[in-house]
Amino acid sequence: MLSFLVLGALLGLASVEEAMRLYAGGKHVEARRMLEGITQADPANFDAHFRLGLVALNAQDLSIAVTSLNRASQLRPAHAQVWLALAQAQRRMKNKPQAAEAAAK
Repeated sequence: MLSFLVLGALLGLASVEEAMRLYAGGKHVEARRMLEGITQADPANFDAHFRLGLVALNAQDLSIAVTSLNRASQLRPAHAQVWLALAQAQRRMKNKPQAAEAAAK
């Protein structure tokens, strides 16, 4: 199944919307893997990075959350929700200066 998800992302068959449907259906691991495949296949895909960051944040995988949300913030620096999620991830990691910086943007 994993190979199919990654292959589908690489071939452009997977979508962020599909991944979020999986997530909403309780298939969190599959959704995350699909989002990871999409970000690998299309590093400029804001939605995939942002959603992967949120999924990782909800799973308490803070390192992945920060990495994905940082990339999303580079792709769309004016997107307020990215900065709020990044601030939350940094706060959970006890990175107070980085949390404050993200929250201020």
